[in-house]
Amino acid sequence: MFEVNHLGELEIISVPIGKDVEEYSLQLAVLCKCGKDVFGELPRFIGWMNHPNHILSGKKPIELLETPLGFQWIHDELTRIAHGTLA
Repeated sequence: MFEVNHLGELEIISVPIGKDVEEYSLQLAVLCKCGKDVFGELPRFIGWMNHPNHILSGKKPIELLETPLGFQWIHDELTRIAHGTLA
């Protein structure tokens, strides 16, 4: 998981066990770049990631970061938001 520190910088606070750290970090960096582009600033993206989502039956998007499919779902959702096609 990740959080923004007091300087507004992204910090990874834990990595799911069994994941290749390099691959996970790259996926997370790409996702954060996309989120920052969509929301305009990283803290707003992280706020969205930590907010319960009705499409996920009340789960938070951040809870999906443990699987490649979860990363893909978040990326797809960000693409929909960027293009104004909310589900």
